[in-house]
Amino acid sequence: MKNKRGFTLVELLAVIVVLSIIVGIAIPTVLAVSKSIKKNMFCKKIQMIEEAAVNYGQDNYPLISSSSQGITIKISELVINGYLKKDVKDATVGHGAVIDPRNSASLDNYRIKIYMNNNISKNRVRATCIENDCNNLCD
Repeated sequence: MKNKRGFTLVELLAVIVVLSIIVGIAIPTVLAVSKSIKKNMFCKKIQMIEEAAVNYGQDNYPLISSSSQGITIKISELVINGYLKKDVKDATVGHGAVIDPRNSASLDNYRIKIYMNNNISKNRVRATCIENDCNNLCD
């Protein structure tokens, strides 16, 4: 009887089918986890930006307190005034200085509302992102 060497075509096809099933299950799972991580990163970044806006509001207290509705600023203004660092060192402010982790788009034009919260005695300046995806994703 001849000595067999290597694998038969059926054995190779069986291995390919098993590997394709594993890949078919793994890829959607990895993509879902990746999307969830990017969403969480976005929400944490928005929280950090809102904290920077509160600091801006506390430093510019007369401007905030004189307006009953609060003021609205862009994230790029926080970068320009030194309250927030650029994500991309060489980026020009207003054109990708702060990056959205979900899709690498610029957050520079996102608006943050800074207002007074008179119901609280300490730390009365508050800030919130007023863009739709901030409110829809991070509530």
